[in-house]
Amino acid sequence: MAFYTSITPVNWATHSENFQWDLPDETRRFYVPDIVVTRRGGRNTAEEREGIALVVEVTLPKSPDTVYNDREIKPKQYAKAGIPFYLLVDQELRTWTLHALADGWARYQIADEGRYGDDIKLPGPFGFTIPTGDWPRYENA
Repeated sequence: MAFYTSITPVNWATHSENFQWDLPDETRRFYVPDIVVTRRGGRNTAEEREGIALVVEVTLPKSPDTVYNDREIKPKQYAKAGIPFYLLVDQELRTWTLHALADGWARYQIADEGRYGDDIKLPGPFGFTIPTGDWPRYENA
């Protein structure tokens, strides 16, 4: 799926649960993020991975292991790989946290955070807002 808006001059490709992201430690382990946003134009897998601008993970409260991975482990791995933005959508807490790499750092800092209903303002290169008011609420069944 590709998106082009007049807000941003980049033609983005999005991948939803179908993008295998190999960990940078050469262990042959990988993640399949919930959403990956890449710049278009990668001619091969390596170039496509270098074009990743944003990874989104949505917690699954029924699985404590995946919640822990999404909150603690994955941000460290994505930051080590130099992915500029990591958005964690925490269904259990009904919050979101936008992590961003600071220049010269291999770890994330919190760029913005909020609760469901608070808009997510994505900085450049995106420069647009994601409304969260109608996000579904996880109900502990």
